[in-house]
Amino acid sequence: MYEDRTTAGRALVDRLAERSLRPDVVFALPTAGRPVARPIADQFDATLGVMAAAPIRSRDDPSLPVGAVTDTGHAWVDDRLVEAFGVDDDRLDAETQRAFREARTERDGVESTPTPAGTVALVADGLVNGMAMKACASALGRVDGCDVVSAAPVGLPETVAELHALADDVVVAQRTRRENLLEPMYAASDAE
Repeated sequence: MYEDRTTAGRALVDRLAERSLRPDVVFALPTAGRPVARPIADQFDATLGVMAAAPIRSRDDPSLPVGAVTDTGHAWVDDRLVEAFGVDDDRLDAETQRAFREARTERDGVESTPTPAGTVALVADGLVNGMAMKACASALGRVDGCDVVSAAPVGLPETVAELHALADDVVVAQRTRRENLLEPMYAASDAE
Protein backbone atom coordinates (compact mmCIF):
# COMPACT_ATOMS: atom_id res chain seq x y z
CA MET A 1 0.00 0.00 0.00
CA TYR A 2 1.13 3.53 -0.78
CA GLU A 3 0.48 6.54 1.43
CA ASP A 4 -0.96 8.34 -1.62
CA ARG A 5 -0.48 8.59 -5.39
CA THR A 6 2.35 11.11 -5.08
CA THR A 7 4.29 8.64 -2.93
CA ALA A 8 3.56 5.97 -5.53
CA GLY A 9 4.99 8.28 -8.21
CA ARG A 10 8.20 8.62 -6.20
CA ALA A 11 8.46 4.83 -6.07
CA LEU A 12 8.19 4.78 -9.86
CA VAL A 13 10.96 7.38 -10.11
CA ASP A 14 13.24 4.91 -8.33
CA ARG A 15 12.21 2.03 -10.62
CA LEU A 16 12.76 4.11 -13.76
CA ALA A 17 16.18 5.24 -12.52
CA GLU A 18 17.19 1.65 -11.67
CA ARG A 19 16.50 0.73 -15.29
CA SER A 20 18.21 3.84 -16.70
CA LEU A 21 14.94 5.05 -18.20
CA ARG A 22 14.79 8.83 -18.43
CA PRO A 23 11.59 10.14 -20.00
CA ASP A 24 11.61 13.32 -22.08
CA VAL A 25 7.83 13.58 -21.83
CA VAL A 26 5.49 12.13 -19.19
CA PHE A 27 1.84 11.65 -20.10
CA ALA A 28 -0.55 11.11 -17.20
CA LEU A 29 -3.67 9.05 -17.83
CA PRO A 30 -6.47 11.07 -16.20
CA THR A 31 -7.51 11.60 -13.64
CA ALA A 32 -5.81 9.54 -10.99
CA GLY A 33 -2.59 9.26 -13.02
CA ARG A 34 -1.77 12.96 -12.62
CA PRO A 35 -0.46 12.87 -9.03
CA VAL A 36 1.55 9.73 -9.89
CA ALA A 37 3.07 11.34 -13.00
CA ARG A 38 4.02 14.69 -11.46
CA PRO A 39 7.02 13.51 -9.36
CA ILE A 40 8.33 11.58 -12.38
CA ALA A 41 8.21 14.65 -14.61
CA ASP A 42 9.78 16.77 -11.86
CA GLN A 43 12.62 14.33 -11.15
CA PHE A 44 13.60 13.90 -14.80
CA ASP A 45 12.87 17.52 -15.82
CA ALA A 46 10.41 16.16 -18.38
CA THR A 47 7.43 17.84 -19.96
CA LEU A 48 4.21 16.79 -18.20
CA GLY A 49 1.13 16.27 -20.34
CA VAL A 50 -2.13 14.35 -20.37
CA MET A 51 -3.22 11.60 -22.74
CA ALA A 52 -6.78 10.45 -22.23
CA ALA A 53 -8.51 7.26 -23.31
CA ALA A 54 -12.01 6.00 -22.68
CA PRO A 55 -13.27 2.40 -22.65
CA ILE A 56 -15.05 0.83 -25.58
CA ARG A 57 -17.74 -1.16 -23.79
CA SER A 58 -19.09 -4.53 -24.78
CA ARG A 59 -22.47 -3.63 -23.32
CA ASP A 60 -23.90 -0.82 -21.26
CA ASP A 61 -21.82 -2.08 -18.34
CA PRO A 62 -18.61 0.00 -18.23
CA SER A 63 -16.85 -2.77 -16.29
CA LEU A 64 -16.81 -4.93 -19.44
CA PRO A 65 -14.59 -3.08 -21.93
CA VAL A 66 -13.32 -4.66 -25.14
CA GLY A 67 -10.85 -1.88 -25.86
CA ALA A 68 -10.30 1.85 -25.55
CA VAL A 69 -9.93 4.90 -27.77
CA THR A 70 -7.59 7.84 -27.16
CA ASP A 71 -8.41 11.53 -27.31
CA THR A 72 -6.58 11.55 -30.67
CA GLY A 73 -9.00 8.96 -32.07
CA HIS A 74 -6.68 5.94 -32.00
CA ALA A 75 -8.60 2.81 -31.00
CA TRP A 76 -7.14 -0.37 -29.53
CA VAL A 77 -9.51 -3.33 -29.47
CA ASP A 78 -9.03 -6.81 -28.03
CA ASP A 79 -10.50 -9.00 -30.78
CA ARG A 80 -10.70 -11.96 -28.40
CA LEU A 81 -13.04 -10.02 -26.12
CA VAL A 82 -15.10 -8.69 -29.03
CA GLU A 83 -15.71 -12.28 -30.10
CA ALA A 84 -16.25 -13.59 -26.55
CA PHE A 85 -18.87 -10.91 -25.79
CA GLY A 86 -20.48 -11.16 -29.24
CA VAL A 87 -20.03 -7.47 -30.04
CA ASP A 88 -21.19 -6.81 -33.61
CA ASP A 89 -19.62 -4.23 -35.94
CA ASP A 90 -22.43 -1.69 -35.48
CA ARG A 91 -22.14 -1.84 -31.68
CA LEU A 92 -18.33 -1.63 -31.87
CA ASP A 93 -18.47 1.41 -34.18
CA ALA A 94 -21.07 3.18 -32.02
CA GLU A 95 -19.13 2.46 -28.82
CA THR A 96 -15.86 3.62 -30.39
CA GLN A 97 -17.46 6.95 -31.34
CA ARG A 98 -18.99 7.35 -27.87
CA ALA A 99 -15.66 6.54 -26.22
CA PHE A 100 -13.83 9.02 -28.47
CA ARG A 101 -16.20 11.80 -27.39
CA GLU A 102 -15.68 10.79 -23.75
CA ALA A 103 -11.88 10.81 -24.13
CA ARG A 104 -12.01 14.27 -25.75
CA THR A 105 -14.13 15.50 -22.83
CA GLU A 106 -11.51 14.22 -20.36
CA ARG A 107 -8.95 16.42 -22.15
CA ASP A 108 -11.12 19.56 -22.18
CA GLY A 109 -9.16 22.48 -20.83
CA VAL A 110 -5.83 20.64 -20.91
CA GLU A 111 -3.31 21.98 -23.40
CA SER A 112 -2.04 19.46 -25.93
CA THR A 113 1.56 18.30 -25.51
CA PRO A 114 3.47 17.45 -28.68
CA THR A 115 5.03 14.00 -28.81
CA PRO A 116 8.73 14.33 -29.56
CA ALA A 117 11.21 11.72 -30.63
CA GLY A 118 12.67 10.26 -27.47
CA THR A 119 11.39 8.45 -24.41
CA VAL A 120 7.76 8.98 -23.46
CA ALA A 121 6.39 7.60 -20.19
CA LEU A 122 2.68 6.84 -19.95
CA VAL A 123 1.67 6.86 -16.29
CA ALA A 124 -1.46 5.43 -14.67
CA ASP A 125 -2.27 4.93 -10.99
CA GLY A 126 -2.78 1.20 -11.56
CA LEU A 127 -3.21 -1.44 -14.25
CA VAL A 128 -6.22 -3.72 -13.91
CA ASN A 129 -7.41 -4.45 -17.45
CA GLY A 130 -5.07 -1.77 -18.81
CA MET A 131 -7.35 -0.83 -21.69
CA ALA A 132 -6.60 2.91 -21.54
CA MET A 133 -2.87 2.24 -21.21
CA LYS A 134 -2.97 -0.22 -24.13
CA ALA A 135 -4.73 2.31 -26.38
CA CYS A 136 -2.28 5.08 -25.48
CA ALA A 137 0.79 2.85 -25.85
CA SER A 138 -0.49 1.61 -29.20
CA ALA A 139 -1.07 5.20 -30.40
CA LEU A 140 2.38 6.40 -29.32
CA GLY A 141 4.00 3.29 -30.77
CA ARG A 142 3.04 4.62 -34.20
CA VAL A 143 5.11 7.79 -33.72
CA ASP A 144 8.55 7.55 -35.36
CA GLY A 145 11.42 7.80 -32.91
CA CYS A 146 9.18 7.49 -29.84
CA ASP A 147 10.19 4.93 -27.21
CA VAL A 148 7.13 4.16 -25.10
CA VAL A 149 7.41 3.26 -21.42
CA SER A 150 4.18 2.22 -19.68
CA ALA A 151 4.44 2.81 -15.93
CA ALA A 152 2.20 2.27 -12.91
CA PRO A 153 2.74 1.74 -9.19
CA VAL A 154 0.68 -1.46 -9.19
CA GLY A 155 -0.61 -3.86 -11.81
CA LEU A 156 -1.88 -7.32 -12.56
CA PRO A 157 0.84 -9.61 -13.95
CA GLU A 158 -1.26 -10.61 -16.97
CA THR A 159 -1.91 -6.97 -17.89
CA VAL A 160 1.78 -6.15 -17.52
CA ALA A 161 2.63 -9.08 -19.81
CA GLU A 162 0.13 -7.90 -22.44
CA LEU A 163 1.58 -4.37 -22.36
CA HIS A 164 5.03 -5.68 -23.31
CA ALA A 165 3.62 -6.28 -26.82
CA LEU A 166 2.64 -2.59 -27.16
CA ALA A 167 5.29 -0.64 -25.24
CA ASP A 168 9.06 -0.65 -25.50
CA ASP A 169 9.27 -1.09 -21.74
CA VAL A 170 6.87 -1.62 -18.84
CA VAL A 171 7.67 -0.51 -15.30
CA VAL A 172 5.45 -1.58 -12.40
CA ALA A 173 6.58 -1.09 -8.81
CA GLN A 174 4.28 -3.80 -7.38
CA ARG A 175 2.37 -6.64 -8.96
CA THR A 176 -0.81 -7.85 -7.35
CA ARG A 177 -3.20 -10.73 -7.81
CA ARG A 178 -6.76 -10.25 -8.99
CA GLU A 179 -8.17 -11.32 -5.60
CA ASN A 180 -6.25 -8.45 -3.94
CA LEU A 181 -7.75 -5.74 -6.14
CA LEU A 182 -10.44 -4.91 -3.62
CA GLU A 183 -7.82 -4.02 -1.04
CA PRO A 184 -7.05 -0.31 -1.09
CA MET A 185 -3.74 0.46 -2.78
CA TYR A 186 -3.62 4.00 -1.43
CA ALA A 187 -4.12 5.05 2.21
CA ALA A 188 -5.24 8.53 1.15
CA SER A 189 -7.09 9.65 -1.94
CA ASP A 190 -5.21 12.35 -3.83
CA ALA A 191 -6.71 11.68 -7.26
CA GLU A 192 -7.36 14.86 -9.20
